[in-house]
Amino acid sequence: MSPEIVVLFYFLNKHIVLQIVIAILLFSWSVVTIITQMTILPPDGQGILYYSLFNHWSSNPMGMKFVVVVLLASELLFINLFFKSNKFSDNKTLMPIVFFLLLVNAGKFLYCFSPVFLTILILTVILFFTTQDNSEKPVKNRTFAAGILVGFSSLVDPHAVWIILFLIISLLANRFSKFKEIMILICGFVFVYIYYFALAFLFDKIPLAISAIQNLQFFGLIHDFPSMKVLDMVLSGFLLLSVFFEMASLKLYFDSKLIVLRKRFMTTMFLFFVMLIALLFSNYGFRYGLLYLIVPVALIFSMLSILKNKRWLKDVLMVALLVLLWL
Repeated sequence: MSPEIVVLFYFLNKHIVLQIVIAILLFSWSVVTIITQMTILPPDGQGILYYSLFNHWSSNPMGMKFVVVVLLASELLFINLFFKSNKFSDNKTLMPIVFFLLLVNAGKFLYCFSPVFLTILILTVILFFTTQDNSEKPVKNRTFAAGILVGFSSLVDPHAVWIILFLIISLLANRFSKFKEIMILICGFVFVYIYYFALAFLFDKIPLAISAIQNLQFFGLIHDFPSMKVLDMVLSGFLLLSVFFEMASLKLYFDSKLIVLRKRFMTTMFLFFVMLIALLFSNYGFRYGLLYLIVPVALIFSMLSILKNKRWLKDVLMVALLVLLWL
């Protein structure tokens, strides 16, 4: 192999113009896939509000596809803003966008719309806005708003509730007035449900809401396990082992950085484990459930591309994961 191939992603990380070109090409590929291939997941076992969403979009597929394109563009914007605002890289970079698009296309996640797309959007928005440095009052406002966002998202995708766990871990790791802010976060979450059920009571929709809750499905991965293909088992094992290796490499790198940067790195690592829990509890099979992990994995890959040591090994791991997702 030539040196350029061996250090592919490190080389790419150093050239912003090349990143822009690749990002545009990958985004165009994504848009074409959405317009020509995307269908909508049936509402069985989904969140309360997803039933209304399904009824509307199943009769207006082009409207759904337009919204999904906007969702995807927003997710790309916020994941890159989060990476930039946390100063994980010293240079201007679009690597989070590049890796997010590589993963979403390699995994063929754009063939079917599901509530997870909204969960990813809410997650990227929360990641960006809750890591901004401001005075105490705006922080509390953002914490309450984050609780509201998670509450709304959980009405569409009930497994979005696990984002609350990530936010609590984030508060414990990065803030001082922890108990008060955790209560503010939970109040924001609960407020959404109080508001929803108040409206449901006024419009006599309580029976429909209760029926949707009773029909929620969980542990799709466990139900799917007996029928998993050998390739899927190889992919799951390779994903976990490679992520653990990448985390260890990144920890060695960030150990020499400022404390605030180390905290931000560890918080991002916690995100992977929290979203892994969301995957395990979700009603999706293994392949589609991997969509829950796309944000933390894209962030981990982006951090990894800035490292100088063992660049060839990291390239091999990244490319192998993309190939396994595609197969």
